[in-house]
Amino acid sequence: MVISWRYHLPRARYIFSQCFDCEIVMRPVSREYHFSVAHWEYIYLYQTVGFVKALFQGRC
Repeated sequence: MVISWRYHLPRARYIFSQCFDCEIVMRPVSREYHFSVAHWEYIYLYQTVGFVKALFQGRC
């Protein structure tokens, strides 16, 4: 089971699926996100770059 921020779950799912050949259960942290537009832009950019990095790194 993976517990993380809601916006991190797609990348976390991809990374864990590269490392494990079993069922992966994903659960978001239960909270509301009161971020500014600039902070959301930063998070989007950070997660996108992290996803591209994970694609290039390949399997564990």
